[in-house]
Amino acid sequence: PNIGEYYFLAGAQDNGTHQFINATSTISTNEVTGGDGGFCFIDQSNPEIQITSYVYNNHYLSTDGGNSFQSITSDNSGRFINPSDYDDESDILYSAKDENYIKRTTGFSGTITEDYINIELGSLASHIRASQYSDNTIFVGTGSGRLFKIQNANGDNPESSELTSNNFPYGYISCIELGESENQILLTFSNYGVPSVWETVDGGGTWLNKEGNLPDMPIRWALYNPNNYDEAILATEVGIWK
Repeated sequence: PNIGEYYFLAGAQDNGTHQFINATSTISTNEVTGGDGGFCFIDQSNPEIQITSYVYNNHYLSTDGGNSFQSITSDNSGRFINPSDYDDESDILYSAKDENYIKRTTGFSGTITEDYINIELGSLASHIRASQYSDNTIFVGTGSGRLFKIQNANGDNPESSELTSNNFPYGYISCIELGESENQILLTFSNYGVPSVWETVDGGGTWLNKEGNLPDMPIRWALYNPNNYDEAILATEVGIWK
């Protein structure tokens, strides 16, 4: 999280998770965990804590800034490359489990604890996004095109509300991106033959199709321009689009 720091982690399917150090010119990496690399996280408050992923709900933890990693979970639930997100403020890793549960993993500075949020998603989670605007709020998209907002996600009684539009396609939600606030949400789908980009500016009350003149292609990820929330870049099946 330091300005000018060129350290990052990247998971690569079939090729493990790689650690990039001083990645400015000549690029060399260390493979810190093996197998199929998935989502990775570096705690933005305490970067000594770093998490890498193997398939399903199998994760590895470093508490010494990436010098060493150890297995912390071996739960073969969820998806092959399993959707997950890490809440830096609450030190909670949220990940997909099944159609009725989101897994919570805590205790990264001490004893690892695992439990679950019970929520009837209708299908397995396809994307999870921890909000940077509200404590213990996460957004969950599913493989059948439904979107949920879960508040008090760290507690015993999380509160869920569904933000799904009647106009959404029956498809795979691939990314949930937040704009200036939780009222501005950009949503993408990774299916052919459907409107792939949707946006709300009123917290999910109304949604607009923002695909415009994009070709019919799966959208994998979206990022708002933090200097201009009228702009976004999209990672797609055929390159990066603006």
